[in-house]
Amino acid sequence: MRFVHCKQVSEDLVSEVFFQFYRTKAYLNISSSYVSYLFRAVRNECYSYLKKRLREVDSVEASTEFAQLVHGVQPDEELHYKNLFF
Repeated sequence: MRFVHCKQVSEDLVSEVFFQFYRTKAYLNISSSYVSYLFRAVRNECYSYLKKRLREVDSVEASTEFAQLVHGVQPDEELHYKNLFF
């Protein structure tokens, strides 16, 4: 939610990461913790999603939308996110 600001999109991205995690049997090669691996994988999936979205939008609109995504996090959203995961 922190990166994409949409519950449905974030659920889709997380489910895609878990699907790829199982399909590729990545769990067999992890030497660190599963939690850190999955957090990083979801973050990278979010970055890929945002890159794809920015390519779809006109260059002027893309810079405005990206600025809103990066700087548009409200304090209550951040607090809600921290309460969910910590």
